[in-house]
Amino acid sequence: APCALIAPFPRPVDNLVLGTSYLDSSLGIRPRTAWQIDSFGHSRDTPVLLSRLGIQNLVASRFPTAIRSAMLSSQSLEGRWSSPSHPNSTIFVHATSKDSYTIPKGFDEEGRAFLPPSRDQEAQALVRECRVRASHYRTNNLLLLWGGDAKFRQAERQFERLERVMERVNGNSGEHGVAVRMASFA
Repeated sequence: APCALIAPFPRPVDNLVLGTSYLDSSLGIRPRTAWQIDSFGHSRDTPVLLSRLGIQNLVASRFPTAIRSAMLSSQSLEGRWSSPSHPNSTIFVHATSKDSYTIPKGFDEEGRAFLPPSRDQEAQALVRECRVRASHYRTNNLLLLWGGDAKFRQAERQFERLERVMERVNGNSGEHGVAVRMASFA
């Protein structure tokens, strides 16, 4: 039986063209950043397709283990990506440091009883997590995804905790050497 996860090539192209055209005609915006955080493979023609749609950046998560290991050890999780067949169609790619796009371990309160540690312990845990992940990048900026499948059913609780931890980290940024902020892609 054919794999249900693999769509025939024209379908994703049609969806991307339709989606970007709709956003442009209805809202007057052109997306510049794309997500492929839960795809099972990346086509060598992805940069060609995305760049022709005006997309300049890609956040990607899943890579074969050998490729991810090489990227981690060489601090090459970010960089320019072009197709061998179209070297002028280049996009910037940020690969997540983990094969996941979920809330860091220990910070997900949904679906279980949770007794948070002290605020200092929370801040130290987040700083440790950021340092581990940042060690795989060449820059001082880190994209730490905070979400996951079926998350934010208790969004107020999740964001209150995130804000509390961020406030504590930023209040001691001189001590930690880390500053954090919420952001989304423009």
